[in-house]
Amino acid sequence: MNILFKTTVLTASLLLAACNNNDDQEAQAVPSTNPSKYYQTKTPYQPQQEIKNYEQAPNGFQPVFTELVARHGSRGLSS
Repeated sequence: MNILFKTTVLTASLLLAACNNNDDQEAQAVPSTNPSKYYQTKTPYQPQQEIKNYEQAPNGFQPVFTELVARHGSRGLSS
């Protein structure tokens, strides 16, 4: 009976020690979801310099067509 009691107490102690919730530690912060660290966005590209500093298009230049070029299976946002 003495061995059964000691085994039960030891098992209960190990179980309680394994389930310890240490409240002395600071709560862990939620990871930041700053969108600037991702490589995709629905935000239009902003000019990288002042528009007045861009070079003039050559004489006779006329834009023909502008289209999004993305690789097949890209992981861009869908909605």
